[in-house]
Amino acid sequence: MLAGVTTSNPGILEVSAFNCILRELAARQTNHVHGRDRQLLVGMCESHFGKVKVKSNFAITEGGQSCQFRILQMSLQSLVQPLLVRAV
Repeated sequence: MLAGVTTSNPGILEVSAFNCILRELAARQTNHVHGRDRQLLVGMCESHFGKVKVKSNFAITEGGQSCQFRILQMSLQSLVQPLLVRAV
């Protein structure tokens, strides 16, 4: 996945995914694909940062340029390790 990651505020990561390898499948089975992607992201973030809340917008399946994820850290720890998202 090609993505951009920003940290506008302490405890918040904003991820923009620019290419979706499952775009065609997501167009047909939106809830299934988006639910899987969201849970995968939650699992990765919680393994690094503790409890998180993820807000998502899957605009890429509707012709948008990217899908947006906003990751809110629920614990008192700060986000000290950067989240790296690389193309595979």
